[in-house]
Amino acid sequence: MRAFLTVVVATGLCLAAAACSGGVTGTPVAGSSSGTSSSIGAPAPLPGVSPPTTAAPNPNVTGTTFDGCASVTDTEAQSWQLDPASKVDLAGKLFSENGRGCRWIGSQGDLKVYAIDGSLSQWDKPIARYDRQEKITIGSRTGWLLHNVNQAICSVALPSQNGIATVQVDLNSELTKARYDQCPLAVQIATTVEPRIP
Repeated sequence: MRAFLTVVVATGLCLAAAACSGGVTGTPVAGSSSGTSSSIGAPAPLPGVSPPTTAAPNPNVTGTTFDGCASVTDTEAQSWQLDPASKVDLAGKLFSENGRGCRWIGSQGDLKVYAIDGSLSQWDKPIARYDRQEKITIGSRTGWLLHNVNQAICSVALPSQNGIATVQVDLNSELTKARYDQCPLAVQIATTVEPRIP
């Protein structure tokens, strides 16, 4: 199962996002607070964010200061059935060389919140590896919702400065086989995180 998840993680980070069914829009969740980092080296983490509170620098990510490690509180992680104690920096992890952020593990799978360089225009044309690929509006940002044909990954990619902020939900193998739709959760998390994206 870990080998499968490694492939899933690799696919997700290489693709940087994933798509769901049509016409999905988001609205900031009541009570969500905003906070952005002033620089990659000195972010101002939200209250209730456990370590690592700052993503390790990555020379391959220079287009945005978005810090996924500083963008999810422990209370939020728990509400999404994730274990706050499982939080790890993506630095040095397999297939994470082009991303900067953190990962949490839960009973249904993993959450990754990270920044990458690139342009959202890479998804303007249909791509065969997605069974759902559509534009989505979360808060004031228009990005992409992408769902892989293998059913394991759904991501929301939003513009952030000159890069991309990504929320990626990877299912465990049992839920993937059951064709569970994790895209509503990806949208919910992206809606919470969006006000914190620079």
